[in-house]
Amino acid sequence: MHYCLNVVVGREGEGSAVLIRALEPLTGESIMMKNRHTFSKMDLLNGPAKLCQALAIDKNFNGHDLTRSPFILKLNQPVSKDEIGFSYRIGVREPDDHQLPWRLYLKSSQYISRLI
Repeated sequence: MHYCLNVVVGREGEGSAVLIRALEPLTGESIMMKNRHTFSKMDLLNGPAKLCQALAIDKNFNGHDLTRSPFILKLNQPVSKDEIGFSYRIGVREPDDHQLPWRLYLKSSQYISRLI
């Protein structure tokens, strides 16, 4: 029904990936708004399924090398630990003593999907 963008961060055969839940739109907003049928920049990329719909990511990108076109991941300079917020995973219901703060986000971002 919906697609999600996971970036594999481990070696082949390891189960390690990062779910990209939200992005800040910097360019191409008009195309993304058309793909999402919305006029709200704030509601454009603030959820994993919305993000994929806006960027036209579907199963054809499964296994895509993020160093190649048309979808390239570029790394910026690292941010300080003080700029990073931590929260629990959204949609995962576990006893409170078993939840780990595996969800990371930039505290200053107004584009995160939501806080718990």
